[in-house]
Amino acid sequence: MSTNIKIFGTLIAVSFLLIAGIVLRYTGAADVATTAEIQNTAPTVDTIRFATSAYSADDLTSTGVLPNVGTTRTIHINGIIHDNNGEDDIASSTLALVFHKTTSTNACTADNNDCYRITTCDTNYTDGDDTQIAYNCEVPIQYFIDATDAASIYAEDTWTAYIEVEDFVTAQGTLTATIEVNSLLALNLPDAIDYGTRTLGEVSSSTTNVETTITQRGNTKADVQVSGGNMACTVLGSLATSTQAWALTSVGHSASTILTDALVATERNIDLRTDESNELDVNLYWNIAIPASGVKGTCTGSNTIAIVAQTVEQASLIDGRIKGVRYVSESDTGFTGGTGNFVIKPNETTSFYIGNVLLGSISYEDVPQDRLVFLQDLLGLPRTNVTDAGLLNRARFIQSLAEETNLTGATTLSIPSAAHTNLTASIDFATVDDTALQTEVQKVYSGRTLRTVVDAQEHLTEALAVESTGGEYTVSTSVGNNTTISPSSLTVSQGNTATFTVSADAGYALTVTGCNGTLSGTTYTTGAVTSDCVVTTSAAAATYTVTPVQGANVTMTPNTPQTVNYNTTKSFTFSANAGYTRDAIGGTCPTGTWNRGTYTTGPITEDCTVTTSATINTYTITPMPGANVTMSPNTPQTVNYNTTQSFTITADAGHTLSTMGGTCPAGTWSGNTYTTGAITTNCTIVQGVVNVVDNLAAGSYHSLAIKSDGTLWASGYNANGRLGLGDITDRISLTQVGTLTTWSKVVAGFGHSLAIKADGTLWAWGNNASGILGLGNTTYKNTPTQVGAPTTWSEVAVGYEHSLAIKTDGTLWAWGDNFSGQLGLGDNTDRLSPTQVGTLTTWSKIAAGYHHSLAIKSDGTLWAWGYNVFGQLGLGDDTDRLSPTQVGTLTTWSKIAVGHNHSLAIRSDGTLWAWGINGNWQLGLNDTTERTTPTQVGTLTTWSKVVAGFGHSLAIKSDGTLWGWGDNVYGQLGLSDATGRATPTQVGTLTTWSDVAAGNNSSLAIKSDGTFWSWGSNIFGGLGLGDTADRNAPTQVPSFTLAILPSRERRTRSV
Repeated sequence: MSTNIKIFGTLIAVSFLLIAGIVLRYTGAADVATTAEIQNTAPTVDTIRFATSAYSADDLTSTGVLPNVGTTRTIHINGIIHDNNGEDDIASSTLALVFHKTTSTNACTADNNDCYRITTCDTNYTDGDDTQIAYNCEVPIQYFIDATDAASIYAEDTWTAYIEVEDFVTAQGTLTATIEVNSLLALNLPDAIDYGTRTLGEVSSSTTNVETTITQRGNTKADVQVSGGNMACTVLGSLATSTQAWALTSVGHSASTILTDALVATERNIDLRTDESNELDVNLYWNIAIPASGVKGTCTGSNTIAIVAQTVEQASLIDGRIKGVRYVSESDTGFTGGTGNFVIKPNETTSFYIGNVLLGSISYEDVPQDRLVFLQDLLGLPRTNVTDAGLLNRARFIQSLAEETNLTGATTLSIPSAAHTNLTASIDFATVDDTALQTEVQKVYSGRTLRTVVDAQEHLTEALAVESTGGEYTVSTSVGNNTTISPSSLTVSQGNTATFTVSADAGYALTVTGCNGTLSGTTYTTGAVTSDCVVTTSAAAATYTVTPVQGANVTMTPNTPQTVNYNTTKSFTFSANAGYTRDAIGGTCPTGTWNRGTYTTGPITEDCTVTTSATINTYTITPMPGANVTMSPNTPQTVNYNTTQSFTITADAGHTLSTMGGTCPAGTWSGNTYTTGAITTNCTIVQGVVNVVDNLAAGSYHSLAIKSDGTLWASGYNANGRLGLGDITDRISLTQVGTLTTWSKVVAGFGHSLAIKADGTLWAWGNNASGILGLGNTTYKNTPTQVGAPTTWSEVAVGYEHSLAIKTDGTLWAWGDNFSGQLGLGDNTDRLSPTQVGTLTTWSKIAAGYHHSLAIKSDGTLWAWGYNVFGQLGLGDDTDRLSPTQVGTLTTWSKIAVGHNHSLAIRSDGTLWAWGINGNWQLGLNDTTERTTPTQVGTLTTWSKVVAGFGHSLAIKSDGTLWGWGDNVYGQLGLSDATGRATPTQVGTLTTWSDVAAGNNSSLAIKSDGTFWSWGSNIFGGLGLGDTADRNAPTQVPSFTLAILPSRERRTRSV
């Protein structure tokens, strides 16, 4: 049966072959489908770089990352991701970065101190081949990110970049890289400390101190040191550095620390910022004590605030050096470093954990001086105790979790991060049994056996030996004279320090030596004690520096810093410069006493200053104006020593100032301003007036004058009553006319006189032929008689027998003889009373001669009329004019004078002009030729006043000199001879002439000192000199002081 079976099988095979062959021959070719399934591979992160810009190839790994001061810095973590299944297999949305402090792990919660989680990174699919992409993750790190460099408190740590990427089937690739974050020491400090406005002797308090804010701007714990300097005051003195003080709380000056010139640590201790929302600010408070005297003004200086890294106190956790244990305090958290080190802070308690298992806690105050925290110290046990159950259970637990497997001689125990992740339950080490401890250990290390009690005890004992903590030593003391030290001795463990309180008696400087210690205030701390040693105190008498601060204009002796012993005094002498008075003594030294110019301080117990300054003396100038004088200012004036004071001084109308009097040093005049000499004592200035003549007038043989008191005076020939004295008797001295005090202007003619009173009325007396008095008749008058009723007369002039006047409205009036048309009324008819000349209202100045008249209008044009035989009208011919006719076209005429038959004028440019008869050289042109038009006299431009007599002329220049020319038979030129002059000749050398008048053959003048002078013909006593003798030089009229106001021009012409 088996054979059959075999044959059948063969047949079947043959049949299959045949069929197949038939098929192949029938089709010729066939397409065959192929399939293959490629397995997915996970993507890989090939590289991580820490760069400064996106996709940049630069790498910060070697330098570390330095944050920006007070703001965010963006770093770029980038690199390459590879996927053998192609770049499209990677979704960029699955790319994530955790940048964390290494000990925080990549499961950390994001904050700005130790964990940054970036969920969105940028990718670039164009770089590289089809299986790789470039990525870039921006990380905005804050300025207060935890530092891990060697200078930081987390020096044992680093920062880790953890990159994770997934493909579309969630296959993951990861990579890590580490880098240091560098320490940044930065604070915002105050720009200024403004104490504001303070009073002398003010000491700031808790409510008036100055608060300044300091803000953390880095990632390093910091302290500030402060120092100060003197503050210079703009007016007086300075503020010593020691007047300022600082404090950590809002207290007053007395409870603050005095500022010094050397930098001093404040122990302000600005911590690290951990608050995500709020700045970390602290305050410094500033106080000031203003001296009671010796300072004034705005005081400025500078204080220094220096930033220093805060000294970070650390201790180490010991059973061996235990690394990787999490510690937590009120202000800090972290993991113990490679030496078991952790941060400690005053008034804080630190607790130690592995996962959620509390190992124990210790306060700052309980941390041993050697800064080694053994497990015994956590439990308050002696370090030699290795039998306590709770201690041994902790030691077995820690040693069993250590990464190190052979603990014999091990000085470091490293706790793995898995222990913190896996140990979530707490343990009561006092009661826990071995089974429970074994269970907890196997949560971290599967199969690891719990350490035995004996092994744990051996390791604890070995740790004690390695740290050399077994010995104790005695620190004894040696107390010097005038010092104290407490306690008298201490017993300390090997490597620990000892602290003593030391002091010196008042007035002694303390020195402490021994045991390699340091002195801070009254605390002396030894170095690490490794054997018995002695702390020794001694004291020397303290010395202090008294610094004299010498202000301006005062001298101190001595004037350099002086060294004095404790509780002694120091003397100084002071002298103020001339004109100054020494101010009160100031400074910080104790108040002293004076003894005849020597100042002795109070007993000195600290460095201090003695300051002084001087204030310039002031004096009072009392102005004392007399009657008719105005002074400004007119009240007593206070001036500084050796300075001057100016006053504006004016005399009332009709008065002139007399010589300055009083007790002040003689000064100087500039216009109306009088400036005293340099003042060195209280004094007065006294200013009065002298009698002023607004008009002095010289007639044919008589003279008239008005004094400043308004009285009228006359002398000379008195025919027809021309002196106005009520008779016809001549006078050889000036005699008062009546008793009135209201006369303002006066003019004198050949035989009559006219005057204007202060009320504007016009008065006349003397000869009245042809009606020249204007009274409407021809009757002589021997006393002043009012002309009509008008009160508006302002100017008046008289000729031989005619009169002219101008009213205040600018109208021109004339009366008297009109034979040659000298009245300007267009005819030759005499007038017995004032008659208006035309209708113009622009007349300003007038002058009258023998039979001709001149006038100037307000526009500066010159006009003439009347007798013209000698060309005295200046019109270029010898034809009389019956009405005013313009002389040329000039508009610069300012002053005019008329003689018998000649005319003179001054233009506004100071030039002098003359025309008319010239037989006696009265024109001053160096010849006797008549001129019919105005001709310039010389080339000078300094003429200020001019008058004309019968045949002579006089003028004053702007420099106060007097000049004369023409007829001199009677000495009327004042040149001390009788010789005529053809050109202007100076009369003497004086420069003090202020006014002048010319009569027929006489002359009158006033000096600036108010004296009255006369010369020339004196046949009837017209010179007022008390006799009838002629004078050929100016002669002072005795007992009669007159003056002419400098601003007045002569308005009269006498015949």
